[in-house]
Amino acid sequence: MRFLMLLLFAAMGAAIYFLSTLTVLYDIDRAGYRAIFACSSTFISGRSLEQIEAFELTESAFDLPIRVSKTFPIAIDREMRTASVPFDPSRPPVRAGFREGIGCSLLPYGAPKSAVAKLPRLSKARPASDKGNDHWHDRGPLQAIPIEPDYADALASVVNGAFERDAYGEGVRTVGVVVIHRDHVVKEQYRDGFGPRIQYRTWSTAKSLTNAVIGVAIKDGVLPGVDSPALIPHWQTPADSRRTISLENLLHMASGLRTYYNEESGSRSFAAYWMGVDSAADAASLESLHPAGSVWHYSNYDTLLLLLSLKTALGDDQAYLDFPYERLFDRIGMHDTFAETDSAGNYLMSSQVYTTARDLARFGYLYLQDGIWGSERILPEGWVDYSCTATTAKGDKRSVMYGAQWWLADIQFDASAGLKDLRLCYTSGARGQHMAFVPEHDLVIVRTGIDNMLGDGFSERQFFQDVIRAVAGNTSIAR
Repeated sequence: MRFLMLLLFAAMGAAIYFLSTLTVLYDIDRAGYRAIFACSSTFISGRSLEQIEAFELTESAFDLPIRVSKTFPIAIDREMRTASVPFDPSRPPVRAGFREGIGCSLLPYGAPKSAVAKLPRLSKARPASDKGNDHWHDRGPLQAIPIEPDYADALASVVNGAFERDAYGEGVRTVGVVVIHRDHVVKEQYRDGFGPRIQYRTWSTAKSLTNAVIGVAIKDGVLPGVDSPALIPHWQTPADSRRTISLENLLHMASGLRTYYNEESGSRSFAAYWMGVDSAADAASLESLHPAGSVWHYSNYDTLLLLLSLKTALGDDQAYLDFPYERLFDRIGMHDTFAETDSAGNYLMSSQVYTTARDLARFGYLYLQDGIWGSERILPEGWVDYSCTATTAKGDKRSVMYGAQWWLADIQFDASAGLKDLRLCYTSGARGQHMAFVPEHDLVIVRTGIDNMLGDGFSERQFFQDVIRAVAGNTSIAR
């Protein structure tokens, strides 16, 4: 009996220790969420803590009650350019640090503020951003429009509707809208308190940016074709079945790897974003559940593994850090875009990119022009069509509307519109980050938001349809 009692007490002690450890991990996770948002929104976007608390930090990333049950204070050090979040008087705070041109990273837990100096950095300063440049569309092939197009009133009505709380869904809050038609910026509008030069997190719209980075790497000969195996150093033993996972499998969210959406693995994937871990090593550690290419399952880690393949192919950490900026963003004038990394220098371009509606419009224009910017081909020939072709992997009902890190949508018009039905290729990020390019009508449509995560979300397909109807109903531009 005494032995059984000892076993019982030991089990109780182990359970208490496990629960206390789990609570600390959740607290670090919550504190990390607050620290990285406070850092990026303060030092990239120039917003106040009051704004950040009112919008980004009122809700969690995935609405888990345990994430919103506590609020920890935020301390901003403008000299060191850090955001610190203490969560327990007996433990070190969670910290995030900023670097010029590349944005913020969570420091390894327990690291002092001085560790910011050791974070990976770009090799040289980036070109001047659009801050102070009101004629942003003159930087490249986009043109200013001298007077309003004939459809200006119809388009204004649709865009104004996007800024009304309930016009496109409950709890939506539009930050910015940009519409490009026939090389002209025909509409640009912003929410009070934001404006054209204030960046906001793209969330999963970043995945489409990753698509472009991979496309550039293939065109440059850095990466082999999409049919080639992913270049993941952790998978190179002969018995490792993950060696068969191709770049295309990752692009199509068809790696077959376990994801945090699987009940068995809990909230593992959050660690890459809010806990300061080496995200590449964490992604590469996922075990295989299905044959590569057979099952579609939306996974942030498939995107991170694409970027790890690029890092491996380049074989140079500095070249990897510079690559998205030198080979994509700064070539097409996306100087207000910040792709952030973890502390180990791995890009978190499945979600953690800060940009403006203007820069997303540039990005959409690149795809509208089949990957050509001005007279220069940026993406491989045929890459845009490839990106917007649905995967053949089988999953839930969303799988038939997913391409290569891009979403697809069938837009149908009633007979009175006089327009043909079409399939859109568009980006989609949490809280309403959307961009679509429409070759049939020579259009790029951008809508960014700070939507309430507890609402139904912004009806992006209806908005795209309404913009197309407004513009296509009268396509003449007065010059």
